[in-house]
Amino acid sequence: MTVPHHIDAWPEGQGEIVEREMTTRIAGPVHRMLGDPDLIQGYEVGELVMQFDSDAEAGFISGDNGMLYFTVDALEALGRDFGTLEAHVESG
Repeated sequence: MTVPHHIDAWPEGQGEIVEREMTTRIAGPVHRMLGDPDLIQGYEVGELVMQFDSDAEAGFISGDNGMLYFTVDALEALGRDFGTLEAHVESG
C-alpha cells in the first residue's frame, strides 16, 4: 500500500497530523511529558501530562503500534491531585 506523503493529498486538517506523525515516529518512539500530544487518530484528548509510544526495546506495545496518553482537563488545576488524570489509548 502506498501512503500519500504530500500534505495536500490528505483531507483538510489531516495533512498536518500525518506529516508530523511521519516525521517524528520514523526516528523512533515518541515519549513525551507535557506539550502537544502526537495523536494517531486525531481525537482531542485534553491537556497532555505524559505520552508513551509503543517501544519494543522497552517492552511496551500498545495495540497496533499505538500510544498511551495521560491527560487532564486543565494542567493548572492538576496540582498534586493525580486522581483527575485520564488515560487514553490510540492505535493505528
